Amino acid sequence: MQTTDTPTPPSRTRRAGLVLAGLLLLAAGLAMGFFAFGGGYGGDPRPATEAPPESSFEAERMSVEDGVERIEDEGAGRGEALRFARDASASIRFTSVAARRITIRARGDQCEGAPEAVVTVDGARVLAASVSSQSWQTYSGAATVAAGAHRVEISYANNVSNGECDRNLFVDRVTFDSTTPPAGTTSTPRPAQDAPPQAGSRVIWRGDFESGDLEQWGTAQRVADDRIQVVRSPTRQGGNAARFEVREGDNVGDGAPRAELALLNRRDACCREGDERWYRWQTMFDRSFPTDPGRFVDFVQFKKDGEGGGPVTFMVWGEQMEMRANGTHWKAPLRRGQWEDFVFHVKWSPDPTVGFVELWRNGRLELPRKYMLTMDRDAAGKAIPAYIKQGLYRSEDFTQTGVVFQDGMVAGTTARAVGGTG
Repeated sequence: MQTTDTPTPPSRTRRAGLVLAGLLLLAAGLAMGFFAFGGGYGGDPRPATEAPPESSFEAERMSVEDGVERIEDEGAGRGEALRFARDASASIRFTSVAARRITIRARGDQCEGAPEAVVTVDGARVLAASVSSQSWQTYSGAATVAAGAHRVEISYANNVSNGECDRNLFVDRVTFDSTTPPAGTTSTPRPAQDAPPQAGSRVIWRGDFESGDLEQWGTAQRVADDRIQVVRSPTRQGGNAARFEVREGDNVGDGAPRAELALLNRRDACCREGDERWYRWQTMFDRSFPTDPGRFVDFVQFKKDGEGGGPVTFMVWGEQMEMRANGTHWKAPLRRGQWEDFVFHVKWSPDPTVGFVELWRNGRLELPRKYMLTMDRDAAGKAIPAYIKQGLYRSEDFTQTGVVFQDGMVAGTTARAVGGTG
């Protein structure tokens, strides 16, 4: 039997075509919406934007390096804070309101001085605070921060742990404030490279022994004349250097054993608040130089008036040379029988947002500019002047004789004045 195909009625064909076209249009529309509006369906079809600006954030939101941990703390704003247990930093990408002041809420475990917190925004330093309270306090600095997304970092770089105490920094919150800082608020200056260059380049004073005697210094502390001698060899520059020797029992007065020179009458050389100075000298430790991991040896001091050491000391501790100023900021292995050439650049100030240090050794920058307090304060809050000492001052427990050679000490207003950094 023959059969024939029955054609589809025209009305059904049109309906199928319309349905297919509608499905295609719907798919195209959804695809356009997906790609145009960030891949999301439904809701507000506006382009994605950054997070809305905020005026503060809790420190525990930050990403942390090793040495920083989140801790529970009942005194913190939300019961948590960051603890900086060693030199390290924490950072966050944060969308802030426009600000004219940055404030951190922080506290510190004190040990041979206070922990220092440094805050940067997009790499620019906006606050450096000496956190001198063990209870939560706020520390502020003037800043100009535009509204928008920024990278905020908190760093801690003056950790001390000596077996008797342990310095730590704790941070609870960071606040961006649009109000003008009140009178008396600590302000952080712009980085020093933005400051106008210091006028003039001159040598202020020399203590390089080229006079053939010790008169450039003025004061000698020693138990006998032979403990400090001007010598013709070895020398690092010029024709003379000085040899310093300390034996067991070489106590001067009621102090520790020493053979040192002191510059007491030249405050223009060292050290007045606000002065920016460059110092250069060379030190060589004798091949027989004794050390002990539990005993100190100072070879250059920028010593405050009165009792106590500091504010800045170059010393040997065990087999390490160190620079200490409210903590250890530089270390290098001790080398005997070789001259070490030091160039030390410092701004003298008891304010850690103003004072800074830099250090070159043997022509190499080993401590880039670091802001810190470089002077101590007295009970009235005034800066305590300091003076230079050079030679050999050590713990009483040594029984072996120690010998060190010093040469070329000079103080000036610029690197060029002291012979450059190379």
